[in-house]
Amino acid sequence: MRFSLLPLGMFAVFVGASSSVLCAESHVEYLDSIKKIDVHTHVRMDAPFVRELLEQQNFKYINVCVDSMGSKMTHAQRENARALYQKYPRHYSWVTTFDSKGLFDPGWTEKTITLLREDFENGAISFLR
Repeated sequence: MRFSLLPLGMFAVFVGASSSVLCAESHVEYLDSIKKIDVHTHVRMDAPFVRELLEQQNFKYINVCVDSMGSKMTHAQRENARALYQKYPRHYSWVTTFDSKGLFDPGWTEKTITLLREDFENGAISFLR
């Protein structure tokens, strides 16, 4: 239990510390200035209120695509994440995936490598398997 509280304790010491760089009045301003990134989201809609919130909180989403519920869903996740990134790179980034269906079929490897290349050329920052 002691180790799980260590990060919280260190944060408390950091916030409570008095220094010339971070005086009490600037703590909130400093924390607001840090770009925060949520590393596991599945945003599928183009909603202005989401971008407004992201802008207000200086936040960015990384849409994580996963191979789930069949090829159509996997493809749809990739397309949605790519479209949001291309329209709003300030607010979204994305992690691609690939469909494992047909793993042992001839040509699967080449098709998957081509798909991943396309996704990286279109802004994907990683892939998840």
